Parts: sequence; structure tokens; C-alpha cells
Amino acid sequence: MTKKITRDQIEAAYEVARQVFGGSVLAGEGASRLAEERGLNLNSARALIRCYGHLRTGERYTRTLSTPAADAFLARIFADDGADALAQGIASVRAHLEYYEAKTGTTTHALREVVERHRLELKQPQMPGSLDALNEQFARDVATALSRSHRTRLERLALAPKKPTAITITTQVFLRNADVVAEVSRRANGVCEICRKEAPFMRRNGTPYLEVHHRVQLALGGEDTTENAVAVCPNCHRRSHFGTPRTES
Repeated sequence: MTKKITRDQIEAAYEVARQVFGGSVLAGEGASRLAEERGLNLNSARALIRCYGHLRTGERYTRTLSTPAADAFLARIFADDGADALAQGIASVRAHLEYYEAKTGTTTHALREVVERHRLELKQPQMPGSLDALNEQFARDVATALSRSHRTRLERLALAPKKPTAITITTQVFLRNADVVAEVSRRANGVCEICRKEAPFMRRNGTPYLEVHHRVQLALGGEDTTENAVAVCPNCHRRSHFGTPRTES
């Protein structure tokens, strides 16, 4: 009869497997340590270390990982490495479930419940400190998504909710001077003050559509004055905030 692995052994295996994955410990050395210090069967120790590596890369594993071990590993991965790492772990377990259930003709309800519980954790939004922080985080998330493989993105999309979560945030806004906007718009006379092209379209009231941009942002201490503001087309406005620096003519 195979001896049941204890919770303490699972936690110890997680710590060693994380070190192996990070490259500070060799897999064989880590397995031997778990066998000698924690009383784990050597083959079981090796399997736990391998399974952790699959959870971190999102790849399917074929050696069965016990439901308590999978639950503990996913919880620790989320706590230590965040939502992206948890999504990879869930993808790995789901791939294992498809393989194992097709091979055995059974349904592993307990492990599926573990996967679903951790999947719901991905839907819990991290509350941003401000709207700017939310936008900055989203930009970083997009960059991270672009760095992933097409296959990984498809696996994550399969786990993602179809509708976005709505949240309420409190943010600081500046009560801008309407006279500054009016005067800068008059000065521009329908022509972008950066690219010197005419406004891209007319508003419904017949005035040219330009946006007022502060050269030094108000959030960075800039003044709400005509000297610090320019009327620009939407394209130049976006470039001023998100593009590479350019000289305004």
C-alpha cells in the first residue's frame, strides 16, 4: 500500500520544487533531500518536482498529482507568483484532466472542483489605487500578453470570463479652467499645434475637433495656463502620452 503524503511533506516538496524551477537546486539533489529529510518516497519526490515545473509552464503532466497536492501547489503559486502563474497552473491541471480521464474513462470530480475554485480566484479584481494606476497596469498586462505564445493565450482565454468585471474606484481629478481651453482652441483656429494638420472632423455644433493637451501634465505639477497648453488632434494627443518623445514645432 502506498503511504499517503502528508500536508507537511507537500509543503516541503513545494519549497524544494520552487528552488529547482528557479535553478538554485538540481532536481536530483532536491528529490534526495525530500527523501532523506522528509521521508518521501524518492519516486514521489521526483514526481512532485516535475509536476511543479509543469504547473509553472502550463504544460500537461501525466504522472498523477494528488488532489491535496494540486490544491496546495496552486494556492502557493498564486500567493508567491500572482494571477498569471496561477493561470498557467490551472491550464496544466486541465490538460492533465483531459489526458487522465480519456485514458481511464473516469471523471475526477474532486480535482475538477479544485480547478474551478482556483479559477474563480482569477476573476477577483485587484483594486487599483487610481484610474492612472489602472491604465498603467492594463498596459503592462497587454505587454505581458504579447510576450506569451499564441497557444498560451488561447488556453488563458478558455479560462477567462466572457464579460468584464465592473469595479468602482476613487480618483483625483483637476478642475480645469474653461477659459484656457477656449483661448487655446481660438489660437489653434482648427489646426493641430503639433502636426499642423487640420482637425480630423467637425463637431456636431460645427466647430473643429481638437483636444487640449498640457505640455507638462497637471498631475506632474504643470500649470493650467495657455502657455502650458496646446490644441492637438487625437493622434498627436495619444502620441504625446504614449509614443516616443518628439519635438513640437
